[in-house]
Amino acid sequence: MKSLLLKDLYVMKGTIVMFSVILLVFIAVGISGNFMFLLMAFAFASIQSVSVFNQEAGCRWGTYAGGLPLTRKIQVLEKYVFILIPLAVVAVLTAVILLGMGLFTPERARPDLLMLIMMAFLSLIIPSFTIPILYKVGPEKGQLLSTIFAGILFGAMAGGAMALDEQWDGMPAAVPAGAIALSIVLLIGSYLLSLRIYTRKDL
Repeated sequence: MKSLLLKDLYVMKGTIVMFSVILLVFIAVGISGNFMFLLMAFAFASIQSVSVFNQEAGCRWGTYAGGLPLTRKIQVLEKYVFILIPLAVVAVLTAVILLGMGLFTPERARPDLLMLIMMAFLSLIIPSFTIPILYKVGPEKGQLLSTIFAGILFGAMAGGAMALDEQWDGMPAAVPAGAIALSIVLLIGSYLLSLRIYTRKDL
């Protein structure tokens, strides 16, 4: 697992700088009061698996991996673990900045940590749909379909976030807890579906 994660990080090294700059801009604007950009930061982090699939297709990684002592289960599981890395980076950076804002400018409007956690988990919905598509049809066809699905899901998430933000102060704790639970269930179901697709696929 560790070697596969390092492999994907090496694959992404050419885009890490651009990825980091975009995320920092989204986070900076998001915590300044436009929370939509904070949601965009999480959404952008969650679609990085598409880039990895494209890079792997270009070097025919699937064929090469077939000759290695790697089960398809561990290969699929690694993709889902890998997608948690950029999301964790966004969550930690945002949490640190929010805590700093609370210390130095306590009167400033900012999303609370529970909203931040809910955004992080809800962003898992995007790869829950896009990764099985990429396994099913491949990165060439899957990139377009994944982009369409990601756009639709982001629009739905953005609309839901706006509605929740307006009523957040009086929101029952069961609502964010339910959203987090739904995200986890969808991610597990997505992993099982991807594993089934990839196990039956001829390389």
